[in-house]
Amino acid sequence: MDEPAPDAPDDGPTLTPIKSNAKRTVYVESVAGAPVALVKRFHAPGLSRLRDWLRARGEADALEMARSCRLPVPAVLALNHDEGGWSLRLEWIEGAKRLDEVLEAGAHPHVRRTDLARRIGALVADCERVGMRHPDPHPGNVLVDADGKLWLIDLARVRFWFADPIRFRRMLVVASARIRESTSERFRALVFRSFLRQHRVATQTPDPHAIEAAARIRQRRDVERRVDVWCRTSSATAVDEDEAGRQTVRVRAAGDEPAAGWRVERIEGDRDAVRAIWSTAVRATLHGIPSARPRRVALQSPCFVELDVPIDAAPARNTASIARLEELLADRGLVVIGDLFEDESGTAHVGVRALLEPLEETVD
Repeated sequence: MDEPAPDAPDDGPTLTPIKSNAKRTVYVESVAGAPVALVKRFHAPGLSRLRDWLRARGEADALEMARSCRLPVPAVLALNHDEGGWSLRLEWIEGAKRLDEVLEAGAHPHVRRTDLARRIGALVADCERVGMRHPDPHPGNVLVDADGKLWLIDLARVRFWFADPIRFRRMLVVASARIRESTSERFRALVFRSFLRQHRVATQTPDPHAIEAAARIRQRRDVERRVDVWCRTSSATAVDEDEAGRQTVRVRAAGDEPAAGWRVERIEGDRDAVRAIWSTAVRATLHGIPSARPRRVALQSPCFVELDVPIDAAPARNTASIARLEELLADRGLVVIGDLFEDESGTAHVGVRALLEPLEETVD
């Protein structure tokens, strides 16, 4: 990211944008190069801007309510209005990282992964205790500070209700679905065990097995919807057009060249065959399953797909690695149809022309 121009004089605080969408931009406020606060500016387009105050006030109220319930949230420092619109200024959490980044990294410098799972479970129980309902609970809305303490952030559209087992079960399913690709079944079991140990609400206790099954189905459906997005311009993909008007979809993260030890394999065929290969590679990527990595696809004749594959790929023979891959697939509610290949380390991958199919399952 290019260094943004400061939004204040050199001797005052500067605002550095870190996240933005059509309705809101999030900035880090710094003084003398040191972060001191987080600032959210609300700037919805057109007439929707009239609701900016409601959005800013609603999030501020939710944070204040959560804080009064002793949930770990950043303090509201100010709610301001100026020529730029409404802005919400929040306490800066020193040394914090997003929980999804910590989970994907597999470790925290000061907290064991098992302790992190227990802290997540305890936080979920605290949210249930006070009747907090989050419409989109996911690890990107939780921070882990330098000491391993968890903080809830981004409480837009959060509401507080009386204990409601149906709403809370729905929130549990969504949260469980959103962490599946970055956690193991054992990790999630520790989360549920910690949650159940702290469960103090006089409602029906959620069944961890039923939550797991429902979360597996929900995440698989969410991935299916996202596979279609990878065939057009999105945060993950871009559409390039040549002089003849022929469009090619490329994965932004793929870069110009494959990673060290990988090569580009190009496969040509009819639209349906190319789309099937592309969809399987994208699906595996979104599920966190070792496979050929999607790079480019052209769904207009002549159709082709480009995938990154290990240079030393060979038919999978390592039975232990194959078993681990099958276990991972089962955890996602999937089964592979077709060949597997393994890289130089012996890790099994879903084959280039293989298919991923859902396991038949139902949830009461």
